[in-house]
Amino acid sequence: MQIFKDNKGREWVVEITVSTINRIKDLTGVNILETDAIKTLGGDILQLVNVLYAIVQPQAMKDGITDEQFGEALGGDSIDAASEAFMTEYVGFFPRRKRSLLQTALDKQREIEGRAMDAIKAKLDKAVELQLEQLLAD
Repeated sequence: MQIFKDNKGREWVVEITVSTINRIKDLTGVNILETDAIKTLGGDILQLVNVLYAIVQPQAMKDGITDEQFGEALGGDSIDAASEAFMTEYVGFFPRRKRSLLQTALDKQREIEGRAMDAIKAKLDKAVELQLEQLLAD
């Protein structure tokens, strides 16, 4: 079980069970057990938020929070926190052997994303530097 906070300070419990997976599929049409589903969710924030709402729907209904209200309270760092909670819980859902492989893949993906972000930042810094030098030279 993982917990994240939305932008309104509400705590949401992310717990993935077989029942949760069925609810996700019923509400969103996404079968998170399919091979490409997690990769797709990583690149589609709207779909990720829909899946997250399906996960927390019992809690949301108890608290009287609609899917729209849930989505309105997610953005920026709260999406990162929710995504991290989801991925950690997703990996933890599987039996030990598969969980180990998924954790290795997730760690490698995070490493690659980190290196990619560093490379992009370096290129942006260099481009801004060049533009400033050109402005100062004129």
